[in-house]
Parts: sequence; C-alpha cells; structure tokens
Amino acid sequence: MFTAVLVVRSTPLLEQHRIMSKSETRKVTHTATGLVFMLTWVLYSSSAVAPWLAALAPGAVTVQVLLVGFGVMKDEKLVQGMTRTGKASELLGGPLLYGAIHALFTVVWWRSSAAGMVGLAALCAGDGLAGLYGTWYWRELGRLPHNPDKTWAGTLACLLGSFFASSSLLLLFSTLGFTHAAGGGALTFGRILRGCAYCSMAAAAVESMPLGNWDNLWVPLSAALIAMVEL
Repeated sequence: MFTAVLVVRSTPLLEQHRIMSKSETRKVTHTATGLVFMLTWVLYSSSAVAPWLAALAPGAVTVQVLLVGFGVMKDEKLVQGMTRTGKASELLGGPLLYGAIHALFTVVWWRSSAAGMVGLAALCAGDGLAGLYGTWYWRELGRLPHNPDKTWAGTLACLLGSFFASSSLLLLFSTLGFTHAAGGGALTFGRILRGCAYCSMAAAAVESMPLGNWDNLWVPLSAALIAMVEL
C-alpha cells in the first residue's frame, strides 16, 4: 500500500518542477501506479489470503477517491493529481474505475492467471501511454477517422505499451513459477508473445473508441478476456 501511495503522491512533483504539464503528470501516474503495484506481487506468499491482502492497496485508494469525490473528506493533492478540471466530483469517473479495476482483477485473477496482469498492463501502460504519446505526436500521425478525439500515435502507443508491459510481466512471473497457462502447464516464450500481441491489439482497438471514462473498464476487460483464451 505504501508503494502505491508513494507513486500517487510523488508524480505531481513533475508538474510542480515544470518537468511536465498537469495532463502529462496525470498520465504518468496512470501508467506507473499499476505497474509498480503488480511488481510488488512477487513479495506475497502462496497463501489464499495473499490476493486479498494485495488488493487492500488499490481498495484503500479507491475508498479514499470515493469519499473525496462525494465531498465526505478533503484531499486537494489527490484531486489535483487525478483530475483534469480540479473538481473533486471528477474522481467518481475514471479514477474510481481505475482503482476498482485494480482491486477486482487482483482478487479475481491474482498472479496465477495471465488474465489479470495482461488486463492491468493494458490499462496502465496501454491506456496511459496512449494519452501521453497522443498528446505529443498527434500532428505527425494525425487523428483517427472514426474518433477524432483519438490519434494514430496514441493507438500505436497503446498497442506497444500494452504488449511490452504485459509480455515483460508474464515472462517475469512465469519464470518465477507464479503464472501458468490457462489449461495448465508452463507458459512458453512463444505463447506469451503471441498471446500478448492479440491482447494488445484488442486493447488498442477498444481504446480508440469514444468511450470516455469507461475506457478504464473496457480496455483492461477486453485484454483480460482475450488472455483467458490465448494465454
């Protein structure tokens, strides 16, 4: 839990020191928080309560987001770090879904299944990097014909970010003996690369759609469902 809170609290320093804009800093938080969180899974035992203990981190942050969003408690740093407009009520959209998906995927799939990791990698590295690179390079590659709010640069970043993050995580966790193929047995290198490619293509296709804040649900879910079949 400390690690997740540290990432959320430290990334706004990028804006304060004028290294990145507020929008870019928010996307860095979106990308880094979940990836760091998943790396901490190696620290847990094989106990049945381990996924529930791990889910306490995103669960606690989600509850805090909910309370601040409804105005029950105040946390200006959280609001400024997680919203576009600086309004607390915005926390009840994308940020709330982000935390809830992390907690849910952790409990449902944990590290024994590829689906949870692949889904969260698509949410963090895929959707997060899509926002960054879409902002930086949209002029070079242009906007998508079916959704002018999204860009080719963002879609490509989502595809590559999802693929490299998910395949790296699966290689790590399968090597350590935590993650196995859906039908049992070991995850081979070829199967990981092929499966992550399919999952990343699905995530990038969904991310390109005009879903608003709901992309925080459908992007990871689409990747996870493909992973259940391919991995």
